[in-house]
Amino acid sequence: MKEQSLDLANRERRKSDRRRGGSRRVAAAVAGFAVLLLCQSAAGQSLYCRVSVGWGMDGFGSRIERASDLGTSSASTAASFGGDCPYAGAATASADYGHLMIHASGSNAGNWQGHSGGVVRWVDPVMAIGGCGTGRLSATLECSTIGQGSGQAGIRLLFCGQEIAAGEDVSGTYVVNIPITFRTMLELSAEISKSPALQGHAVYEFDSTDCKEAVGGEVICTFSLVDIRLFDNGGVELPDAIVRGRSGTTYAGPPLSNPAHVSDNAPFAGAGSTWNEPVSLSWALDLARLPSSPIKDVWVKAGTYRPDEGSCWADNNRFATFDIPDGVHVYGHFSGDEQSPDQRQLGDPQFNSVLSGDLAGDDTHAWDTTHRADNAIQIARCVGTLAAPRTAVLDGLRFVGGEAMDQVTTNSGAGGGLYGNTFVTLTLRNCSFVGCRSHFGGGGFYANQANVAVEACRFDHNSSMKGSGGGLHTGALSTLRVTDSSFTFNTGLHAGAAHAGSSLNTFERCIFESNTASTVGALWHTAGTFAAVDCEFISNAATGWPETAATGAIAGTGSIDRCRFVENTSAHNAGACSGSFTIRDCTFVRNVGLESGAVMDPVMVVRGEFTGNRAANGRAGAIVSTKHDLPVIASRFTGNRASRSNGSWAIAAGAIFTSRWLMVDQCEFFSNVGGGNDSAGAIYAYLYGTYPTVTSSTFAGNYGNRAGAIYGYRDTAGALRFYNSIAWGNSSPQFGNYGPAIDAQASIVQGGYSGTDIDDCNPMFNDQSGGPGADNAWGTGDDEAFDLRLAPGSCGIDRGNNLYLANDVANLDDDPATLKVPYDLDGRARLAGNGLVIDIGAYELTPACPADFDGSRFVDTDDFTAFVLAFEAGTDDADFDGTGFVDTDDFTAFVHAFEAGC
Repeated sequence: MKEQSLDLANRERRKSDRRRGGSRRVAAAVAGFAVLLLCQSAAGQSLYCRVSVGWGMDGFGSRIERASDLGTSSASTAASFGGDCPYAGAATASADYGHLMIHASGSNAGNWQGHSGGVVRWVDPVMAIGGCGTGRLSATLECSTIGQGSGQAGIRLLFCGQEIAAGEDVSGTYVVNIPITFRTMLELSAEISKSPALQGHAVYEFDSTDCKEAVGGEVICTFSLVDIRLFDNGGVELPDAIVRGRSGTTYAGPPLSNPAHVSDNAPFAGAGSTWNEPVSLSWALDLARLPSSPIKDVWVKAGTYRPDEGSCWADNNRFATFDIPDGVHVYGHFSGDEQSPDQRQLGDPQFNSVLSGDLAGDDTHAWDTTHRADNAIQIARCVGTLAAPRTAVLDGLRFVGGEAMDQVTTNSGAGGGLYGNTFVTLTLRNCSFVGCRSHFGGGGFYANQANVAVEACRFDHNSSMKGSGGGLHTGALSTLRVTDSSFTFNTGLHAGAAHAGSSLNTFERCIFESNTASTVGALWHTAGTFAAVDCEFISNAATGWPETAATGAIAGTGSIDRCRFVENTSAHNAGACSGSFTIRDCTFVRNVGLESGAVMDPVMVVRGEFTGNRAANGRAGAIVSTKHDLPVIASRFTGNRASRSNGSWAIAAGAIFTSRWLMVDQCEFFSNVGGGNDSAGAIYAYLYGTYPTVTSSTFAGNYGNRAGAIYGYRDTAGALRFYNSIAWGNSSPQFGNYGPAIDAQASIVQGGYSGTDIDDCNPMFNDQSGGPGADNAWGTGDDEAFDLRLAPGSCGIDRGNNLYLANDVANLDDDPATLKVPYDLDGRARLAGNGLVIDIGAYELTPACPADFDGSRFVDTDDFTAFVLAFEAGTDDADFDGTGFVDTDDFTAFVHAFEAGC
């Protein structure tokens, strides 16, 4: 036996050089293999042909064969570069890991040089998985030579780029010891050649008159890899070690199966094939990283997992992290007897799979800030490249206590819980991020240049000291979709809960509660498109930062649909929302801001409900608009208030302040208050654009110093228009103006007003006695009901002017072909009375509807329920047919009326 130890340190492509004793081990993955065939012509021309599996080649007097499967049996298409390299039939099978074979023969005659030879190389980069630190890979090789030509010949035998044999006969068995650092890429390559030129032998030269006998004969050399074994640095063989090549061949180690089972008290090594034979989380992730690994799912049993345990990281090394490989799906929250992820009890906290950054185990609770200096910087990472992107799914994991607070680079100063960056596609499902912090963005989760989906996840008590998004941060060139998730008690410099800086950002059915930041309490959108749908924003706060648009709940540009904003606060601009948003079907209750109680600078507001919002020392209790022309459609404003210190510029409005063009249509304003000596109860239009318009709206019970309903301040340009609307029961005067007087047409104004078709008649509201209740605060649950719909006999019925019916700019009926507003504030048809003339104000009085049993003005299941209860109780109102008896005839009559509707 011939034995030689080779120093291949310079040949290794290491991912790390971590040295550590003990029993911790780590797994990793590899790239693939290729075969490079080089044949030389008699003229010295080199021809390269790259193939993937064992095919022969014949050309220019040499035949080079590669006989091996190396985990694959497919054949590549013949190709040639720089000359003719035809492929000849399939190679023979091999019982070992494969072998390389070269046939060399040659002749010379005439006046040309005889030259035969060739080189064959097999390259299979592998990843070695074994004990931590350094060790050696021991490869057993066999080589044989058969036959000998009459000319001079030389053979060189190389492994991993180092010569291990040379001469005319290199037959024998070789043991090659290769130094290796585990969890590193190693390029295993073997090369044999038969070429006098390569060996420096003399080259026969001929001239035109010299013709000698041709050199004959043939040399066949076969090179085989028989065995690979791994040893640690002390020479102890590692029986659970794995060596796998890019080709998929497992050279050493146990067989793998999917899924890999993980337990926090499992032995480090093994295959993790069952719950009875689990492995550590780090080992399982590295098994999944192996080339051609069958492991795509990693099942993590309930327990606590720290990235410096079960790995080659040194104890308490803060840079220890769980490295999420490509193509893996990591499931947590197993009890340890499931056979499918569907059997997990995701709502039971006793089965939490906790990925903890608390390396020392001394944190007193999940968001303890006093023992964090020794916590892991990033609990987990998933980072790709353009050449090697990554896709992963994390499901049912709990990230706790990541600490990237003291780092000053974006790579290690972001994403204390999970860091995903560069050509990464991540799905987070049923995960939670608790008590994770960062210096820059994303205390819980940071992603940049990534496609991210967050589903049913929780972000609690995370923070970002100098960045944006205490819970979550996404940067440029990303996409983000967050659904059914919650953000609570997160803090940040610029956004307490989440920063959405992706090219595409969507939040659906999410809850943002009690998040805090200087700039935006909950959610800040800074780039790309944005939509928030069916979300709730409760008690979020922006504490300052007056140089920017400080906002209690949300800031940015995009659309907000069917969202609810309750008791959000801001020390500067808007209590709930600021930015270029289109807001539809949203509710704003008791939000407080310095400039605007609820909303600042929206693009459009449709079907909004604004109740009890307050500007602490600002311009409007509900909406301030200074940047965009603003349509406000089919919305209610109740009990909003703007408090403004008296002074020469103490301008305030209880509901809306605008310095741009304004359109108000189908809206109701009740009990709004503008404080200060220059205020309006409902709307203050200051230096507005030409002809702002209020149509089909109702103003009652509002109070302001300058005007109870509307004040217009304008030196020149067109007057504010007040059409088909009611101003009644507001503080006197109803209107005020500096500059052009308000243009009132076809309206009811208490006390009268100059204009066309103006009536000073009681509109006869159903009930104008409502109020804020005993606590004197609107929207707190004890509010006293009011109803500004017209009662039968009102002078406003069929009294409007159809010419002033506004265009349907909000497309209330989802019909682009409709030019005029089809509905009133209740969503009822505008021409519902005599069908010819609209009513004045925000509501259209509709004919009595017998099936509207609960008096809500709508026929729905509530009416059916109310009738059934009355029928079972036998009350008088269940006498639907008026016979004086409650019987089945009443039930039948009601059903017929209910089916007919209104």
